[in-house]
Amino acid sequence: MGNIKQQSLYYAVISYVGVILGALSTLIIQPRLLSPEIIGLLGTISDAAFLLVPLVKFGADAILVRYYFVFADVPNAISTLFYWVVKRLLWSIAIFIPVYLLVSPYIEILFREKSILFVKYIYWVIPLTIALVFYSVIEAYTQIKKYTTALVFVREIALRLGIVSLILLFYYQLIALNFLVAYYVILHIVLLVLLLVFLKSKNILSINIAAIDTNKMPDILKYSILITVGGICGIAVTKIDSLLITKYLGLAQNGIYRISFFISVMIEIPGHALKQLVAPLVAQYAQEKNKEALETLYKRVSNNQLLIGVGLFLIIWFNIDMLFQIMPNGNIYAIGKDVFFWVGLAKLFDLATGNNEEIIAYSSYYTWALSVGIILIIVTIVTNSILIPQYGIVGAAFATSLTIVAYNLTKLIIIYIKFGILPISLKTLYCVGIGLFTWFVSNQLSIIVSGNPFIDIIVQSLFILIVYGVLVYYFKISQDVNNIVEKYVGLT
Repeated sequence: MGNIKQQSLYYAVISYVGVILGALSTLIIQPRLLSPEIIGLLGTISDAAFLLVPLVKFGADAILVRYYFVFADVPNAISTLFYWVVKRLLWSIAIFIPVYLLVSPYIEILFREKSILFVKYIYWVIPLTIALVFYSVIEAYTQIKKYTTALVFVREIALRLGIVSLILLFYYQLIALNFLVAYYVILHIVLLVLLLVFLKSKNILSINIAAIDTNKMPDILKYSILITVGGICGIAVTKIDSLLITKYLGLAQNGIYRISFFISVMIEIPGHALKQLVAPLVAQYAQEKNKEALETLYKRVSNNQLLIGVGLFLIIWFNIDMLFQIMPNGNIYAIGKDVFFWVGLAKLFDLATGNNEEIIAYSSYYTWALSVGIILIIVTIVTNSILIPQYGIVGAAFATSLTIVAYNLTKLIIIYIKFGILPISLKTLYCVGIGLFTWFVSNQLSIIVSGNPFIDIIVQSLFILIVYGVLVYYFKISQDVNNIVEKYVGLT
């Protein structure tokens, strides 16, 4: 797992540089230079595209990760499978475009009352969806090749810098709103093309035009259909809230919601990095039915990502009021504090359940998650539709949190029934206990020394980091973390 840890470190470092840029953009630049309505507009276009991605890609990325091992004995297996997947994608896109154009008038009716601006730019969802589909497939391909650095750099750093540049051009009236939206989408496409050219120049990306074993086609087709429905359910659980806020409350409220939701995203970045990198191993162990290796990996992923997630949640929560003080127009966005709290807690539960989604998706039991996903998407729509009109964006956060917890709990149960393994161990309880103790100490002492939010954030964060970090190291919650500390800090 040494190479995975090294790649995970690179992935996490680049991701956190991206988070810093994203934080500057989302928490400082956008609230300063854009109205909540424009923030909500760009966010709604993005969320609509993400919601359509699973339908258009038709399980292409999951097919690459799951079946590359099956075709491992075929010469140039990955390149051949990649060619076949891309060819299917082109057919899928050819079907998607006219279907979207046909149904778009009905979509417009849903948003016309509260979000007429989104209706005006609704067709930009098409090219953005296509770009995100290819990003997803390239990500799966680079996972298999164990070369994710370039893609993460493009997605987390280059894309964010590009978006900031567009915002500055719009603010200084060098481009109008219609060009801001257009260039926002075109930026994704340009960076995708540059990424493909770079990967090709490094001989990472290759296509082998050849046929694959037709005997596998029925199984692949069945998998594609089921994983597509499951993917739609998984994305819908986290995106429907944003779209329903736009529908019921308007783009401005969605802009406020997205700011706090972004803050909660920082909790899951290390977990996302690790889960993406171990996905090929999960597929291999699941196909080989190597229960022991799968359980070890399951617990290790869960333990490491929960440990880091709890620490990040504590640091953010005890600094969030000061964060809103620093933020331009922070008084407008401060009403989203409880959004972070509820969504953040749900994400901690998601981290604690480890890479359960990948285990189910790449095993022979992926059909189990289908019916559950359909039920949960119905619950998501119903709960958001009830709570958003009554409680606004906090209602959306609470409904989304309930759905995330229920979704992960269900996957946890499925894995336990079918594999007899759980990600939770005694170390999980220790981690939660240390987190609660750090919460209690920080809440009692409330380390505010200057009244300057910048200084107080640094002091408060260092205090939490020291208390939490020392306890985590002392109780050896994660051997991986202890090894890193001992290697770079010199503790033995």
